[in-house]
Parts: sequence; C-alpha cells; structure tokens
Amino acid sequence: MTIVVINNSGIGNRIKNIVAAVRKGHLINDVVDIRCEHESLFRVAQCVIVPRHDHFEVMSTWRLQLLPEENNRKVLREPKYLVEYHDQSYQGSLGNIIDFQYSNIEKDVIEDFLRYFALILINQEILNEADLLTSELEVQSRVGVHIRTWYDAPDRHANLFDIQDYFMVLDQFADEKKFILCVDHDMARRAILNRYGEERVLEPPNREIGHISVDLRSKVGFYSMLDMLLLSRCEALVGTYQSTFTECAWWFGGATKPIFIPKPSIILELEKEIFFRDSNS
Repeated sequence: MTIVVINNSGIGNRIKNIVAAVRKGHLINDVVDIRCEHESLFRVAQCVIVPRHDHFEVMSTWRLQLLPEENNRKVLREPKYLVEYHDQSYQGSLGNIIDFQYSNIEKDVIEDFLRYFALILINQEILNEADLLTSELEVQSRVGVHIRTWYDAPDRHANLFDIQDYFMVLDQFADEKKFILCVDHDMARRAILNRYGEERVLEPPNREIGHISVDLRSKVGFYSMLDMLLLSRCEALVGTYQSTFTECAWWFGGATKPIFIPKPSIILELEKEIFFRDSNS
C-alpha cells in the first residue's frame, strides 16, 4: 500500500503537500506516490521504501504537521494562534501544526523539515535563470517582497488584502534599501512602483505574473518557481499572511531569514476575540 499525493493547486500548496507526505512516508516506512502536475518545475528525490501492506492514505493538504506519536515533542518556543479565514469563518488552533509559524518553530523541528524541503529538486533551466538574476539584481542584499492579492478568490481579496498594510511595513526600511518584487497581479505591482519608484523596486524581466491558486500554464509556472527562488535568496522577506508561496520561499532560504508578514485588520480582530474567549474560559 502507499501514501498517495494528489494536489493540483498552487505551487506552495503542492510543495508543502509533498514535503508532509514524504516526511510521513519516511517516518512510517511507507512509499509515497506523487500524482501532481509539477514535472516541468521540479522533481522529488525519495528513498526506495518497501510499502506497508496495512496502510493506504490519500494526502491532499497544505499542512506541515508533526505526527500524533510526536505529540511529546516541543514544537514552538511560544505557541501562537493559527487564525484561519475562509469564507468569513475562523478557528483558533495550533497543536503540533507549524504552518506560518516561521521563527517561532523550534530549531530541531526546522532542521528536520529542511531535510525534506531539500528533496525538492528544481528544474535546471529555472535554477540557471535564478543564478543569473541573483547576480544581476544583487538579490542577496535586497529585501524580497511577495504580495498575494487573492484576486482569484473574491472573498479573500476583499477581507485579506489591503496594499496599505504592505506600505506600513515597507516604509520602515531605509530609503536606500531596494526591493525584489514578486506579485500575483499588476495592480499591486503598479501600487508598489508608484510609491517607491523603479530605481528602488527591482523585478525579473519579461515575467508572467501568476501565483494564483490553480494555473497550469507552463510560462506562469516557470516564473512563479523563479520568483520563489529569488525570494528565498533575499536577505529578508516581506510576505503575505496565509500564503504558502511566501512560506515555501522562507523554507527554501534555509528558514533563517528575517520575515515580516503584514496582518490584515480582520485577522487582528479575530486574534483578539480568540484571546478574550480563551482567557475567560
């Protein structure tokens, strides 16, 4: 039997799904059958494992979570709420989920998951382009900026996206600091360019803007993977709340880069509500 990975959503979701599945497969000594459309972007290195005959599971998720038998393992330095916003509903949860916790994750847990992110072997053509742009744009001395407008998800766009949130974070950087900008829609691109100027906002040339939930066009996939690599090589990251694209860029960068995530006002209110509820329970 086996663990079957089926996930044809965005690149960040696919990568996290694969990492979680391969890690689980290694821990329970089972084989992982990956059925995602990603071969033009990356392949996955796996150990050959004899499949368990008593186990079959389909994994289609974006969660990075320790297994139930790992519950005795300390996961976070200071547990923080994971507030999820989907169609005007939310929940406060954590357990041993490490999604979107970044530097709040214990060092040994980070090192463990990095072993599995290292199994994602990116297409050589994308790597070559990333190496060229890393040198030309001096990426390693820049601040990477990933903006997900959620334009393909109207409810999320209305409630989770506000360009002013990004301005508040980016305004705190010194005027001479340059940004590597990666966005999913031209409206966000134009807003950042208008505020900070073309001299300060650097972009990969001739790119196809993407990063949406499902987009199988090869050119969009190529430039999305390229964006993720460039972000991972920046000295610091400004990312999007609840974006697995931002999250994977942080992991590919070694999970050590300073990261700044503007929180939407609705999330701040939900956190207050959860804190008040739990403190009075």
